[in-house]
Amino acid sequence: MRPRIALVDYGAGNIRSVAKALERSALEPVVTSDPAVVQKADGVLLPGVGAFRDAVCSLEDAGLADAIRKVTDHGRPYLGICFGLQLLFEEGEEHGATRGLGVFRGKVTRFPDEVADPSAPGAPRRPLRVPHIGWNEVRYAGNHPMIEKLPKSDVYYFVHSYR
Repeated sequence: MRPRIALVDYGAGNIRSVAKALERSALEPVVTSDPAVVQKADGVLLPGVGAFRDAVCSLEDAGLADAIRKVTDHGRPYLGICFGLQLLFEEGEEHGATRGLGVFRGKVTRFPDEVADPSAPGAPRRPLRVPHIGWNEVRYAGNHPMIEKLPKSDVYYFVHSYR
């Protein structure tokens, strides 16, 4: 029997493409906005795309926020893609301060418009393009089983303004 993954439908997000990816991975996606289905699934996936405040309100109104908290509290597998991970933090600042789901401590903030150059201490700050759109290198640290077969670094495509 394939593991059933609750693919949380909060009224926005890339549901169809994520469902197809889960199917290709031999998992059984169940697209749902029902908190009971979320709590009974073998794992939960919250896709990306959307605005922090709107998504939190949608999740709270549907009872999905509590269902997600219960799932994560009980250590069941959870995957938040981009924005779906950001919602787990205590607060997000997109469109004003908004309380998140509070699973993780911290605040999701917008990238600054300029940054210091770490290779040239004391040099003038350089502009940072926000939103960040394009290819960028990711370097992995640690020895978690989820990354043990990945290369030490790789290149990924990003589209985001918040971290």
